[in-house]
Amino acid sequence: MVEKDEIVIAGAAGRQVLCGHCGADQDRWRRVLLNSGTSELLGFAAFSPEAIALTCTRCGKMVEFADGALDLRSAPQR
Repeated sequence: MVEKDEIVIAGAAGRQVLCGHCGADQDRWRRVLLNSGTSELLGFAAFSPEAIALTCTRCGKMVEFADGALDLRSAPQR
């Protein structure tokens, strides 16, 4: 697996993930919790499901994918 915050090229469902705003193909990634206000209030946020957030390296748009839905590989050095 690639390192957190490493610049990656992502794929999902057999297609390359491109930014919906600028069309770029490289992102930084990190794991995020999908917690609700109720789980925060009751102290259960640590048990919330995880997702993968991709942040476009060109424009900064963020998108989330279910954990395990992405194929991440290191982007070539430019």
